[in-house]
Amino acid sequence: MNSMSPESKRDITLSVNSLRSVFKTLVKAQSYEERVAALNEMLKHANRLNSQGRHCGHKELLNVTRPLISLLAEMVEKPQTLNSSNARSLAGTLDYFWEVVSGGETDTDFGDDKAWPVMVVDDEPLSLRATDFALQNGGFETVSVDSPKKALEAIGSRQWGLFLLDVDMPDINGYQLCRMIRENHSTADSPVIFVTGFNDSEVRTRMVDCLGNDVLTKPFSFPDLTLKCWTWFYRAKRMTAGGVSCATAAGRN
Repeated sequence: MNSMSPESKRDITLSVNSLRSVFKTLVKAQSYEERVAALNEMLKHANRLNSQGRHCGHKELLNVTRPLISLLAEMVEKPQTLNSSNARSLAGTLDYFWEVVSGGETDTDFGDDKAWPVMVVDDEPLSLRATDFALQNGGFETVSVDSPKKALEAIGSRQWGLFLLDVDMPDINGYQLCRMIRENHSTADSPVIFVTGFNDSEVRTRMVDCLGNDVLTKPFSFPDLTLKCWTWFYRAKRMTAGGVSCATAAGRN
């Protein structure tokens, strides 16, 4: 990517600010009509941000705005699908955008870097296949394993972009596996996201204790999953470049 012009930086910042402002309206919306209006407005700004990223050749911005647009379009069509889990995904992505523009780092583009693979760990075959399918369609390389033991055996074989862990698994549960990931030097800074059907607040409390980063509640939509993964993949890249461990962002969203 060539150096971004001051005008492009300004336009991207305006789009990010507009998205954050309308999201606050969405959160406060009381009626169906208000939610639909806010979602449509967010979709408009997300499309504009995507166009700005395409104009600048900013691959990182494009990789994140694509699933954001898909998720918002899904919500516009079915506003009842808006829930606490995907609202947190939106909030997390908007926070990430703000970190980039407010820190003056819009010129930096990690989209040219190869996306390290995502390890998916789930002992339920259908869930494992669905998650794997969604991530591959979203542009990720994946390695899927059906037990924590196999995950631990594979951890040292390569660099990992992030980990998606089921919570309820035999012998070693997701929280215990997360601790082991954090204790391994090669994966200590990799984002860890829990995918679970358990109570969201309970999982979040235990996630913080084991230094996990986020939770995706089943059943989830494919754009929600992809958006959360791309957001954390690039957020971790930027944190590492700044000398900050991803483990310090445990339970951030």
